[in-house]
Amino acid sequence: LTGTTEGRGDQLLTLKLFSAALHRNAHVRAQMSLLGLEVRDGATFFNLLTSMCGRREVDMDSFVDSCLRLKGAPSSIDVHSIKFQTQAIKRSIKDMSAQLVASQCTFEDEIGCDSPPCGEAEPEKGVHGADSMPDKFVTL
Repeated sequence: LTGTTEGRGDQLLTLKLFSAALHRNAHVRAQMSLLGLEVRDGATFFNLLTSMCGRREVDMDSFVDSCLRLKGAPSSIDVHSIKFQTQAIKRSIKDMSAQLVASQCTFEDEIGCDSPPCGEAEPEKGVHGADSMPDKFVTL
């Protein structure tokens, strides 16, 4: 990507440089393929790598390390790790949703809202008598 990589571990690789190298250099595509990385969308691939590093640009050492982590099929532990992380995110969203509803109820109590008690919707109307909005957007 930058010629020889010796002594270039601190050089930053940008999306523009990566995309140009990927599209113009058959050697780069061949090297990626040898690693088991079939890159069809350079921008998506690069953004995945930079998200792993937490930056928009990536130094060459981090780029190589990230490519090596992505090579090949995911292991069972990789799949289970993603499943665990997804479940944790789901729990976090559920907790935040409950906190939001509780805050809304507290706010409504403080302002003396004329809606039914918190969490109870009128049968033909939404939580706040919002008959123009479907219930799925008003109640949780």
